Amino acid sequence: MKGDTKSDELFYQISIRDDFQAHVRECRDTFTIPEGGLKKGDTKRWYESLGRNKYSQFLDALADILRHYKLSNSFINPLEEYVVTNETQNLYPLRPHPFYEIDTPSGYCTEQHRKDKKPFVSLLIYDYASLEETQEYLKKSWNNIKQSLDKQRGKPTRRIRRWTHKDRDEEILRLYEKSRAELGLKKGEYKQIGIARLIATKYGPIDSDYIKNIVLRRRRLKRGTI
Repeated sequence: MKGDTKSDELFYQISIRDDFQAHVRECRDTFTIPEGGLKKGDTKRWYESLGRNKYSQFLDALADILRHYKLSNSFINPLEEYVVTNETQNLYPLRPHPFYEIDTPSGYCTEQHRKDKKPFVSLLIYDYASLEETQEYLKKSWNNIKQSLDKQRGKPTRRIRRWTHKDRDEEILRLYEKSRAELGLKKGEYKQIGIARLIATKYGPIDSDYIKNIVLRRRRLKRGTI
């Protein structure tokens, strides 16, 4: 999975969580998708086998997952792709803007967010407003907007920290799951020091304390505590 945009980073971090993975497994079991997702060449056959009614049920199941994690409906495509293929950015390479939305005249989006209890703030733009004036208004009002979102959520918004060096860190985590014998550690050698030595051959020198921090952060992400 690639997390090269803010929305992808958020989805990547949620996908690590144990409870999210449990929801994905349940959805896959219901709609006969293998545990690790379908291979790209098998997706067309799977979609054809669903039929219109079953596919509608599948989308409803995805919508339930989005609501549980308070993700906007704009995340439906990456979620669908992840459940079906265990990947993102293959079936749906283009990304929408999931943190912003223009409502319909009927107010459907506003009503949906109220129903799902998702924190949001509406901005009404009237005749004669210019882009520059709107941007200035948003800039001046941003603190009030954030306060309103925090109040609805019941806690401050967590900043989405970009996880750099994902490939390297994923390899660190895979190595950390191995036994001392599998890693070929020297007698008395700390695990993180041995892993730092192994990682250095492919990615260059790395501090052993960084490895401890990566493991701790991943555990917190899996528990959904950050």
